[in-house]
Amino acid sequence: MDDNFFQFVLVAEALADGAQAPSFWAEHPVVTNVGLALAVFVLPFVLSRLITKSLRLPTVTTRMGFALAATIAAGLLVSLGTLTYGPDMQGGTTLIYNIVEAKAGQEFNPSALASALSQRVDPSGTKEISIRPRGTDQIEITVPKSDAFELQRIKDSITAAGQLEFRVVANTRDHDTIIQLARAQASQAGPDQLKPDVRDASGRVVGRWYGVGRTEEMVEGIRPLQTGVSGDIIRNAQNGQILQIPQGNPGEEYPVEKYLKANGIENIEVLM
Repeated sequence: MDDNFFQFVLVAEALADGAQAPSFWAEHPVVTNVGLALAVFVLPFVLSRLITKSLRLPTVTTRMGFALAATIAAGLLVSLGTLTYGPDMQGGTTLIYNIVEAKAGQEFNPSALASALSQRVDPSGTKEISIRPRGTDQIEITVPKSDAFELQRIKDSITAAGQLEFRVVANTRDHDTIIQLARAQASQAGPDQLKPDVRDASGRVVGRWYGVGRTEEMVEGIRPLQTGVSGDIIRNAQNGQILQIPQGNPGEEYPVEKYLKANGIENIEVLM
């Protein structure tokens, strides 16, 4: 598919409802640690001794102490926020961006755009940053509680160079027309076979071929591709012919690379 270029204009920034000022315990970690130690390792056994003495059950003092220690520890774990909460509970920041298309009239999928932003802002998916479309011309980004430096880094990554570029790999479900045009291009003779752009009848660029890199390190006598292309539309970068890669055996490593090596194909390109 053809590239999509967008500018993001920040139109709103607000703290989530859960945001709170630092507590006394957060501002005094030494006092907090001492208090926690006493609450978990001393207080339960003092209470246990008093209770069992009043009930005349001295044989269960130790067991009751451990039970109380576990109960108090669990209560402290929850009440002091040691558990990880989402932004709706622990506080955070919500950013709302207007989407300004750099090419007028160009269609785009808001969900695909949100997914592309997620890959840029939180590629590992461990920061629990929520990114979702807000209507057809806005993106809402909710950042869990973080410091000012991290929040600014996220903003910069969104508006880096003033635009976001993302590409979607062509697939038979959504881009059958583009794939058919690419196959027609591959059947042509001469230099048109190797052109990077795929155009429709009006001459508009609807798809583009991009090279797939390989790693520098050799593995089992081959250089693995830097990204998986199984199921994608790929072509031989030398002659423009679209390749039909046979499905490898279950558990087989590097089936695509092995096929390319067996057929003397060094470089490939994927349709986007």
